[in-house]
Amino acid sequence: MQIDSCGSSNNKAPTPCAFQEPMAAPRHMQDGSAAVAEQLETIDLSEDPSTPRSISISVHLTSEERAALVSLLQEFRDVFAWSYEEMSGLNPSLVSHTLNVELGTKPIVQPRRNFHHEVEKQIKVEIEKFLAAGFIKPIKHLTWLANIVPVKKKTGVIRVCTDYRDLNRACPKDEFPMPNMDILIDSTSGQ
Repeated sequence: MQIDSCGSSNNKAPTPCAFQEPMAAPRHMQDGSAAVAEQLETIDLSEDPSTPRSISISVHLTSEERAALVSLLQEFRDVFAWSYEEMSGLNPSLVSHTLNVELGTKPIVQPRRNFHHEVEKQIKVEIEKFLAAGFIKPIKHLTWLANIVPVKKKTGVIRVCTDYRDLNRACPKDEFPMPNMDILIDSTSGQ
């Protein structure tokens, strides 16, 4: 029995081939080493020098590609959100997210965590940014409570994350998870 290029045997009716032959993996991924981070240059898209609008592009572009890309980015610079205030919330009639919590699950209120005074100040600043931008809103009668997890960036600034482990355990697993998405994202970002 022979197999044709689309994977069907000659003994059966031919099946249409809707995909191309796989390409060879890049050399840096074939030997099992970590992906190499692409070299980037930073360009400023701002019209006003007092408010920088920096964005990174590849240094490996030809001069024509670079000029076309910079021109395109400058033309559509209003599409980018440069601060939390520019990312206004989406209309709930357009898009709305709900959690599919399993029936009979008891809501979990995590005990309050105490933070160092300096860390707490930085957390408060970040939370006030989220409140001002409309990303979050205060509620009086909560059923679930997840703690804030401060993560220190390389620059020393605190990034505010949330501990959703209890809530994740209460939600059913996705029937069609995206395959190895973390691995794909990490490999493209050079981590």
